[in-house]
Amino acid sequence: MTIEIKFEKPFAKKPQIFLSVTQIDSDKEYNLRYNVEAISISRDRFTIKVRTWADSKIFSISGYWLATTQ
Repeated sequence: MTIEIKFEKPFAKKPQIFLSVTQIDSDKEYNLRYNVEAISISRDRFTIKVRTWADSKIFSISGYWLATTQ
């Protein structure tokens, strides 16, 4: 799954992106495997990529992001 985030105002330079997972709803009968990463980062947008593998089953995942140049 990918989610594109567009900044309200473009940054002066490419920002650093920090991601935080705050909630996961998964199937307890299977191992929990997931990866969340920021990709395609530019001054005006980035994409959050969430993936699972093997037999993992995630019903929902929530989190926060922060973009900064400092």
